[in-house]
Amino acid sequence: MNVIRFFFGSMFVMFLMSCSVLDYPIRILGISINKFKTEQVEKASKIFEMSKKDCFRKSLIVIKDLEAKVAHKNFGKGYIVAFSFTKSFSYCLASTEVVIFISNFGGNSIKVEIISGNSLLAKELSIRFFEMLRS
Repeated sequence: MNVIRFFFGSMFVMFLMSCSVLDYPIRILGISINKFKTEQVEKASKIFEMSKKDCFRKSLIVIKDLEAKVAHKNFGKGYIVAFSFTKSFSYCLASTEVVIFISNFGGNSIKVEIISGNSLLAKELSIRFFEMLRS
């Protein structure tokens, strides 16, 4: 009897430890970024000479200047999820999400990636975003 409990208990713990299971509550809340991590087509990136902290702060200012809204952000994991870019880009829906990944690239360099499910928005936003981030 104890062997059976141990077996099913172990299986349950392994089930809970799997990444996909732990991501379900986050997906239900609508704040999962996993779908953007694997995106390859609608993606633009650029390297900047600044600290991660400065880039993160400046990115939030750029998003505000573009009259978009931040859904959630995480400095430690290096991402910002924003939406409602309709005032700056009329061809997208207000609910279209954009994720901005900010990661160290070595030394004082930062890699900024802009990813969206809307390829036109990702392209146009990245051009404007990178220009505004540089200034």
